[in-house]
Amino acid sequence: MVVPDIDDRTLLYTGGLRPTTPAGVTIGPATAHSRAGQVATLTAVNILARSHPALVLAVPDAPLIVDSPKGGISLVDACQRIALAARPALAVTVAHAMPDDVLAIGIGPDPGRAAIYAGGRRWTATTGTTPQPLDASESSLLGLGAAVTLATGWIFRKAIGLPAIAERGVSLWSLSAATEATGSAPLKPLDVGRVWMVGAGAVGSCLAWWLRLVGVTSPWTIIDRDVVDPTNLNRGLGLFADDVGEPGTPMYKSEVAAALVPGATEFVGWWRDWAARDEPSPDVILPLANDYGVRADIAAYSHPATLHATTSRNWGAELHRHLIGTDGCIACRFPEEAPVFECATGTVQRTPKDPGRDAALPFLSAAAGLVLTAALIQLSEGSWLGHSRNGWRLWFDDSATPLSSSRWHCTNGCLALSTPAVRGIVHGVTRWFSHDQADVSVDY
Repeated sequence: MVVPDIDDRTLLYTGGLRPTTPAGVTIGPATAHSRAGQVATLTAVNILARSHPALVLAVPDAPLIVDSPKGGISLVDACQRIALAARPALAVTVAHAMPDDVLAIGIGPDPGRAAIYAGGRRWTATTGTTPQPLDASESSLLGLGAAVTLATGWIFRKAIGLPAIAERGVSLWSLSAATEATGSAPLKPLDVGRVWMVGAGAVGSCLAWWLRLVGVTSPWTIIDRDVVDPTNLNRGLGLFADDVGEPGTPMYKSEVAAALVPGATEFVGWWRDWAARDEPSPDVILPLANDYGVRADIAAYSHPATLHATTSRNWGAELHRHLIGTDGCIACRFPEEAPVFECATGTVQRTPKDPGRDAALPFLSAAAGLVLTAALIQLSEGSWLGHSRNGWRLWFDDSATPLSSSRWHCTNGCLALSTPAVRGIVHGVTRWFSHDQADVSVDY
């Protein structure tokens, strides 16, 4: 019997390549005392620990001021705990200065030596080969978090000999390339009403990671029947080695994610099990799984506030909006007949070596979870309808443009959506029902 390993999906994604050299994280004392700096540092450690054989930390012993899932007294203590929880066999070294031979990320404007640097200007992420600025606004947690995903992706590609571009700038507010500060400055705990999150695998666990660090005040229900196995650990920032349960019983993914998201409740079952309960419609639904026909079922449910994030096999993290009457439904955008990954990943070609199971990478899942978090914040602030596009891709390869967008529509003759009258009965009292853009005079 072949025992699955944390690196199995990484090797599947890269065609057998994986990093063989250490990675590092360095941050200066001023940035290390900020909330944005601590969130970015913990996230960088969490990502790099899942894809590199060793980790070097040049991190000040600043008091921990964020709610790290594995606890800790200081930032460096929390970093070590996160790294070893993700990969217990990882070699972790704490250093005063980063060695010259380590591919390291430098966070904020005051880090030590690094190969690539990450900064944040409110909702804007910047990376480059020199230290990057960090705006003092609370929302710079989002920009700096996105920069960390881009920078750790750059380190991964450099470590396996693939080309990568260090100079990047993207805005999670405009969902376009940018280097100037964008978006609102405050960052309150998220409140979009009652949420059903369907799927707690790669993207779902990363969303839970960000939600814990950003904060949540509304009730969430997390729906998933699957259990954690070692191959999930290479990409799910909210999944750790003790969740696998060896030699005991593995945890359900819904349980793990619900423990991360403040006030969330798990439902251990599949979407159809949950739908059979006939619960009142939520305010938001997040389809982050695709097995057992869930995408077609959720398209038929025709919810007015459906948001979806995924990763792809071509080094991308994606965000999708599904406004009824304006955007393509999830069933048309991701048709059932296409071979697909499990746990909210993108479509791929099936081969004997790849039976259609997901093979994402940690920075891709982390980015998908973060862009979905940013979209939910925009929804809460009333700016979600303002985008002219409804599909976005954040690229982690050597593409000249770091973020691209597109406009999706339902296919001709789409029969997935329910009628306006039915939608009004089922979803009419939900918070975002006004987002149903369909002409109710149309006879579907």
